[in-house]
Amino acid sequence: MIGTVPVDSHEHLRILTCTDGIIVAEVGPVCVVIWRGDVTEERFELQSTGLAEVAARHSPNAALLCIVEPTVKPPSRRLRKASIDMLNSHVTELRCVAGVCEGEGILTSIGRVVMTGMAVVFGRPKIPLTILGSVEEAALWMQKHISLGPLAIFAFLVEVARTNLDVQDLRASVSRQKVAIQGK
Repeated sequence: MIGTVPVDSHEHLRILTCTDGIIVAEVGPVCVVIWRGDVTEERFELQSTGLAEVAARHSPNAALLCIVEPTVKPPSRRLRKASIDMLNSHVTELRCVAGVCEGEGILTSIGRVVMTGMAVVFGRPKIPLTILGSVEEAALWMQKHISLGPLAIFAFLVEVARTNLDVQDLRASVSRQKVAIQGK
């Protein structure tokens, strides 16, 4: 665990992993994964580990919110199948799964098709699943399946998690610039 931001006994933010291209956090009973970099084996394992931790802690009332930023390319067929297998391995712990494919335009539409197609091709998970366009829409849908507390606070905490990823990206950029300057 990297850090916790207490808000209430029900609402909190715990950063489980924040590294290049992905953040895995816990907001109340929800495992929040924000994908900024492409889906790799290493990043997928971070997601799986974080989900397992949150699901175990909040079973049987846990959930997954998977946010895919517009910069992310679709995962390989093997990792798409592994994603459905991962969800099915937590069927007794999870109440719902919401995917958010952010952005606009053709690439985002392709992303939504890929996310939806995963369930069709590899078998729909045995838990309620939806793909939406925003965190707010996802929170509203998830609230039908689990208690999130005030939706505005939930959405705010998800954005605080995203800010941690922004800071990670900034640190990496500064480090690369230092190396480039020292190399001259």
